Amino acid sequence: MDPKLIFHLCQIIDQGSMSRAARTLNVTQPTLTRSIKTLEEIVGAPVLRRSRYGVTATNIGERLAEQGRHVHNSVRAADEVVQYWRSGMVGEVRLGIGSMMSAALLPDFFRANPLDESNFTMRILATDSPTAVQKLRKKELDLAIIPSHPNQTIGTLVQYPLCTDRICVLAGSNSPLAQIDGVVEAKLLPTQTWISINNMARLRHIHDEVAQLLGVDVIVPKFMFDGDVTAPMELLKHSTMLTLAPTKLARKYVESGGLKILKLDVHLPNRDIALWMTNESENDTCAMEIAKRIKNYYAQQVEVYEHALNKSDTTEVSA
Repeated sequence: MDPKLIFHLCQIIDQGSMSRAARTLNVTQPTLTRSIKTLEEIVGAPVLRRSRYGVTATNIGERLAEQGRHVHNSVRAADEVVQYWRSGMVGEVRLGIGSMMSAALLPDFFRANPLDESNFTMRILATDSPTAVQKLRKKELDLAIIPSHPNQTIGTLVQYPLCTDRICVLAGSNSPLAQIDGVVEAKLLPTQTWISINNMARLRHIHDEVAQLLGVDVIVPKFMFDGDVTAPMELLKHSTMLTLAPTKLARKYVESGGLKILKLDVHLPNRDIALWMTNESENDTCAMEIAKRIKNYYAQQVEVYEHALNKSDTTEVSA
């Protein structure tokens, strides 16, 4: 089958009419009509339904159109490769990272590591850990900053530790628990209202571990946000609710005000962070350049974090 046929089909369906699709593709309407006729002869059934309001897909038409969209995306990706090459970019580094981590760390990372003189581009995908691992295995990502795994090597993937971390409870400024100076008793947590944000929304085992430590069967969040970090964080700031978050990331948000990390009388689960990559990435000079910068950046951040933590501890002892 000529890929152009299903490419034309998807454009007609997505545009809703032959005439709009013809204008978009810069071809004549009879050209599209011939493509649809040829496609229907191959299929042996209609691929479009025509009405006074435009055209819609039949069942088989929609299935073929979905393949046509893949063709369209591949063509666009090929065009991008050519454009980047002509502009002097010799490669691309694809980085996966959690949404919360992306919002908290990437702006500072790129301020400290400008890529103005680099001859490669970067594509950032804010996603969850399972999706990042899947895309690494499919060679759709080169690197990923996500939680570590007990096994250093998983199949063709390798991980390098970036920092140790632990889950914490982050409270909004209006939470009665945020008003408590000193240690908060864990038995007070189960009765609070919870928000689950991004990766934490998917990590059922983390909520289960925390619930077990608190002596309850389950923690059921009132709100579960996936994707955007800004909205749930703003909601948390001005509410009485709580959320679970990695401690080092949480401190980044605490610095902006309106949030507090609760000091508990129990230790919550570890949530260490690692840089993941494929075996092929280790032979990619562009990917290795970014990997080196990420490792150096995290090493500096750990020093800053530990210094702030020691200073905080000293202040509390003095008080």
